[in-house]
Amino acid sequence: MMSAKLLAANLLLLALIASAQAPTTPVPSPMLDPLRFNDGTAVTSAKQWPARRAEIFQIFQREEYGQRPPGTEKKLRWHVDEVAPVTSGSLAGIALRKRITLFFPAPSATVARQFPHTAREMHLLLYTPLAKKSERVPIVLGASFAGTWATADDPGVPLGTAWPMGLPDRDLAFTDAHTATEADRTHQTIQGHSQWQAKKILEHGFGLATFYYADLEPDAKGGWPFGVRPLFFRPGQTAPAEGEWGAFSVWAWGSSRALDYLQTDPNVDPLRVAITGHSRLAKTADWTAATDTRFWLLLSNEGGKGGDSILHRLQGEPIAHLWDKFSYWFTPAFGHWSGRDAETPFDGNLLISLTAPRPVYVGSAIGDAWSDPLGEFLSAKDVGRVFALFGKQGLGVTEQPSLDTPVMHDVGYHLRAGKHDVTAFDWDAYLQFMEMHLH
Repeated sequence: MMSAKLLAANLLLLALIASAQAPTTPVPSPMLDPLRFNDGTAVTSAKQWPARRAEIFQIFQREEYGQRPPGTEKKLRWHVDEVAPVTSGSLAGIALRKRITLFFPAPSATVARQFPHTAREMHLLLYTPLAKKSERVPIVLGASFAGTWATADDPGVPLGTAWPMGLPDRDLAFTDAHTATEADRTHQTIQGHSQWQAKKILEHGFGLATFYYADLEPDAKGGWPFGVRPLFFRPGQTAPAEGEWGAFSVWAWGSSRALDYLQTDPNVDPLRVAITGHSRLAKTADWTAATDTRFWLLLSNEGGKGGDSILHRLQGEPIAHLWDKFSYWFTPAFGHWSGRDAETPFDGNLLISLTAPRPVYVGSAIGDAWSDPLGEFLSAKDVGRVFALFGKQGLGVTEQPSLDTPVMHDVGYHLRAGKHDVTAFDWDAYLQFMEMHLH
C-alpha cells in the first residue's frame, strides 16, 4: 500500500506536470475598438466608416506592413503561355488549365548592376471547370508555398525555380535556389496537393488560381535582393528604407497584379475573385483584401498573430518571436512593438475590419496554439459590429463554436480538429461560404 509520504510526493509531481503543461493565462488588455476614431469619437453609421477605415489602414501601413513605393500601382505586362484541357492526373477531364507569365518592370542600369538577380516575372496558374469553358466562373486566388507545380496532381505544369523557406542564421544566397524536381512536385508540403483541394473546388463550379510567392520575394532573411523590391528603389537607394513595404506587402502586391490579369480572362467572373491564404500567407491575404477592394471576399486560414488573432491577449506567438525570426516580413516599425504586444495600436480585429463590408471567413484549428484560436474567434466575432453598420450579419454567436461546427453569415468562422494546416474540412466550409455569397 502506498505510504502517505509517497502519495503526497506523487500528487505534487502530478500537479507540477499539469502546471507545466497548462497554458499561461496572462491578464489581457482590452481589445481595440474598430468603431472608435483615434480621437475617441464613436462610429455609429456606415457613412462614417470610410474615414475610420482610413485611420486603421494608415496604422497598419505605418506599423506592420509598410508603404509601397511609387510605381507599384501600375499593371504588369503578361503573356498567356498555355490554354489546354488537363489530360492526366486527378484533374483530367474536369479542368481547363491556363498558364500566364506576368513580367515585372525592367530594372534600371544601376539596379541591374547592384542587384543582378532581382525577380523578373511571376507565373500564374489558373484552373477553371472544363464543363463551364464558355462561362465566367467565380475564382479563389492564393499564393502558394510550394510552387504552382505542386498545386494539384497535374504533370502538365512545368517545374520551376524553388527557393528554401528561411535559412539558419545567414542571409539567402543565389545558389540556394534550385530547379524543382518531380519529388518537389509530389511532396505534400504546406499548400501542396491535399491543401489546395483543386478537384473539390472545380467540382463545386469554382476556379482556382495560384502563384508561387517566392517569384515575388523568397521567404528568407536577405531574400529581398532576389525579389521585386529593388525594382522600385529611388535613385541612390541601396536597401529597403524605413517605412517601406515588407515581404507581406510584396506578396500581397503580387495578388493584386494577378487580379489585374484575372479580371480580363474570359473564363473568370471579374467581380467574384476571392483571396485566400494559410498561416503567413493568411496574413498576406488579410492585407491583400485591405489594400485592394476589388477582391470579392476573404478566406483567412489560421493567420495567427500579426494576422487575424488578438495580440493583446498575450497568448500564442509573441511579436518578439515574429520579429526575431521573420523581421523581413514587416516594415521596420513593427520591431518597436517587440515585448509590447498589449500596447500595439493595431490588432487582428482591426485588420479584418478593413475588408468590411465584403464577406470574411476565419478558419482556426484547435491544435494550433501558436495562432491562438480563441483570439482568432474573438476577432471574427468583434468585426461583426462593423458589418452591422451596413445592415449585414456577423457570426451571430457569443461563444466560440463547438469543434468542427462552422457558423457563417456575412462573417464566417470555424474551429477545426487537428493541427496547423489546410484540410478538406476547411475547404468544405469555404466553398459553402462562397456559394452562400454568390447571390
